[in-house]
Amino acid sequence: MSKLYTFLILVTCIGASAQETLLKGRVTDEEGNAIPMALIEVVGTQTVVEANDSGYFEVLIPLDTSKSLKDYKLAVSGTGFKELLVNATDDLSGLKLVSDVTMLKEVVLIGYGSQEKRENTGSIAAVKGSEIANLPVTSYEQAIQGRMAGVQISSPSGELGAAMKIRVRGAASLTASNQPLVVIDGFIVTTEDQGNFVDNNASNPMADLNPNDIESVEVLKDAAAAAIYGARGANGVILITTKRGTNTKTSFSANVSTGYSAPTHVRKFLNKDEYIQMFTEAAKNSGYGTDEAGLNTAWGDYGGGPYNGVGSFSDLLSRGTNENWQKQAYRSSAKISQYDLSARGGTDKTKFYTSLGYLDQQGIIVRNSLKRLSFRINLDNVVNNNVSWGFSSNFVYSAKNNTPENNQFNSPLQANAIAPILSVRDRTGEYNDSTFYANPFRAIHYSKDISTQLRNFSNAYINVKFLKNFVLRSEVGLDYLGLYEYGWNGEKFPSSAGTPSSGKYGTARVFNYSTNNTVTYSKILKLKHKFQAMIGQSFQQSNTENAGIQGQGLPSDNFKYLNSSSQNTSFSSSATSFAYQSIFGRLNYGFLGTYLLSASLRNDGSSRFGSNNKFGWF
Repeated sequence: MSKLYTFLILVTCIGASAQETLLKGRVTDEEGNAIPMALIEVVGTQTVVEANDSGYFEVLIPLDTSKSLKDYKLAVSGTGFKELLVNATDDLSGLKLVSDVTMLKEVVLIGYGSQEKRENTGSIAAVKGSEIANLPVTSYEQAIQGRMAGVQISSPSGELGAAMKIRVRGAASLTASNQPLVVIDGFIVTTEDQGNFVDNNASNPMADLNPNDIESVEVLKDAAAAAIYGARGANGVILITTKRGTNTKTSFSANVSTGYSAPTHVRKFLNKDEYIQMFTEAAKNSGYGTDEAGLNTAWGDYGGGPYNGVGSFSDLLSRGTNENWQKQAYRSSAKISQYDLSARGGTDKTKFYTSLGYLDQQGIIVRNSLKRLSFRINLDNVVNNNVSWGFSSNFVYSAKNNTPENNQFNSPLQANAIAPILSVRDRTGEYNDSTFYANPFRAIHYSKDISTQLRNFSNAYINVKFLKNFVLRSEVGLDYLGLYEYGWNGEKFPSSAGTPSSGKYGTARVFNYSTNNTVTYSKILKLKHKFQAMIGQSFQQSNTENAGIQGQGLPSDNFKYLNSSSQNTSFSSSATSFAYQSIFGRLNYGFLGTYLLSASLRNDGSSRFGSNNKFGWF
């Protein structure tokens, strides 16, 4: 009988030596906000676990005969927080970490993921949304202008809503586009002008994004940083992240701003007396007399007006006109008004951000204006410790009043070439048509040129954690752009003088959709070796349809649409499509946070190339 008791006791001891205790808890900051990815280490062992997006964690502690649960300690740490040491037997349901400003670590996007800035081996420039919030600008490019080393941003025309020129570390090509790739919330978006008519300035599709919805902007500047995007990242990559919700009480934010713009550093041109002096000298140098008859002859030979040449030189001088044509081209107080209302908050399970914005801005050039109405909603939900999902959607309507392109004489700024002795209006009060060059203000008064645009950015994602250190992320996105162009030139439009009025109408639709699927493996060994490996697949297809028509012979200025035209002078339509299929991978390794290694590889397949050259490695 005693042998049986001995056997039972032995079995009991063996079972105890292999027993494990499961501990559960949550890590938050001082205000009770969850700290995602906080590390919980069992001191004296190699066990390290990571908290989920809501701060919750589970850790197994092995127990043996030499140690009980009270002999174990947990070291809890998080990015930018002081380490907290607690007993395994303490209450772990609300572990609060204290901020450590000396250890704050900035996290940057690196394409299909994020990384601590100090561990990044590429060249990345970043701007936070708080730095560009509530600025009197129409696009994010204007907001980040001059804030990033190696990134040059300029506006070729200065027109509201016009395309911006962006160069990341200079130009990379003599013939192809040098514009960088733009990615919003993980998806490549349409940035090219879709206009149908060459007499307009190129529009900027990115003016549809409200800068006040932006959380951060990162620019991948060198080959090492942009390699994950393959050949399309050769000109640099701009990563834009929009604002997300927080697990705090719902907060509302309202912003109302208004102001005025005026031209500065305006150039000085000849006034009446200076022009008369210069014209007299030019006439003399050309062999004309400097008396009244000689100057009248010189003026007549010079042109005296493009249409009817009314007014001799001496007649014009007798009127005493001293016109400042440049001043007429500018608004002295171009108004800008911006209204933004947003709500942000949520719980540990569900977080949201929503905003409504309205922009109404006048350009400093007459007639140019831009109006934009935008609505955004971003939602994130944690199903359990292993599954989370979310979606984003941004709806935008914008309307732009265009000015003629700068290289046309109908542009307001071309008025600088008109002599100051000629007036903007004639004696009847009508816009003067007896100027050397076409009177641009007559052109503006007797014409319309309006572009309206509908835009939608939408995407959805799901994250699934499996096998302890793996995360699967699948996401799908849609970028829709609908452009509508309308133009009308009246009977008194300068280039149409003596001909019937004309009009134009154009449309463009772009459906750009894509999917991304990635699997990421993360592991920390002995708090010295940090591994992160990612493999992924991406697919993008873009379909574009354009149509434009121009006509003339409208019966009168009361008829402004092409259904009343007597002749269609031109018509064009086109449809284009392209697709990309890619696989990619990246490996990041760090030792003691000092020695870093990063490697990326991508294979792109493009429908734009022949069957024997569709794929390439980068």
